[in-house]
Parts: sequence; structure tokens; C-alpha cells
Amino acid sequence: SSRGRVFLGSDETSSFHLAADFQDTRAQTGFTKLHISNNGSIWASGGAMSIEGSWASIATSSSDTALAYRLDRYYLSDIFVKSDNTIIAVGSMMDSYNIGGRNDGGKAGVVLISKNKGKDWSVVYRSNQSSEFTSIVQLSISNYLIVGTNGEVVSLIHKY
Repeated sequence: SSRGRVFLGSDETSSFHLAADFQDTRAQTGFTKLHISNNGSIWASGGAMSIEGSWASIATSSSDTALAYRLDRYYLSDIFVKSDNTIIAVGSMMDSYNIGGRNDGGKAGVVLISKNKGKDWSVVYRSNQSSEFTSIVQLSISNYLIVGTNGEVVSLIHKY
């Protein structure tokens, strides 16, 4: 939901229960992608591109622990959860003059990696063609295919 709540349901009962509640998210933040890792951890990603500014949000919840981080000037369109600690994300980065992401000329498609559950990020690729990367899929253990705006397709080969 737009306030950081994740609900899970069951096909057998058609009922839903609250699976994760990321309370520290701003009202404008929208989680647009949801992933459940092999060990049952729930990952949500998204952010905001609004007049108030642009930021990415990533959150994870397992057992009774919930973590949420914000990354200013970025927006996450999609993530790939490589392990419980390592995340590869794609999206866009706003230049400092591009308030609210309203000027595509001030955006660049980026690929980021975090090795500590989203707390810290490094840019591993920045596009000079696409204003945003929209999707990432894993082709093999070290090969990822990334799709961006303007028809750009990037093959990222790297061991993380």
C-alpha cells in the first residue's frame, strides 16, 4: 500500500493478514514492487517523484524485524534480491536541479547495488541514453538483463 503495509493472502481461505508494516515511510512514498526471498523475507521497493522531491525507498521484513531506508535523488523501478544482504536495483537518478523528477533531461537510468540490506548503495552503471531503467531479470548466476526507456537493453555481467 502507499503507507508501507504489505498484506499476504491465502488461496484456501481468501483472507488477508498484515505481513509487514513499514511505519517510517513518508506519505508520498509508494511501494511498487514486492519480492519474497527464499527464506520468506519480504522486500518492497519504490519511492516518490513528486513536487516535494525524489527519493527511493527499500524495506525488508523478516520475523519481527523491519528495516526501511531512503535514498534521496533516486527512484527504484525494480529490484533483484540476490541474497538476504545483496540487492541489485534499477531505476533513475535525478540531477540536483531536477526537483521532483519533472524534467526528463535531468534524469539518468542507473543500476545500483547494496551489500547490506539497502543501507548503503553504489552506482555500478549510469546510462547516457535512458532516463530510467524499468526492469531487471537474472539470466544466470552472474548475468543480468536490464531494460530502460528509449529502447535501451543492457547486459550486466558481474559477480556480487
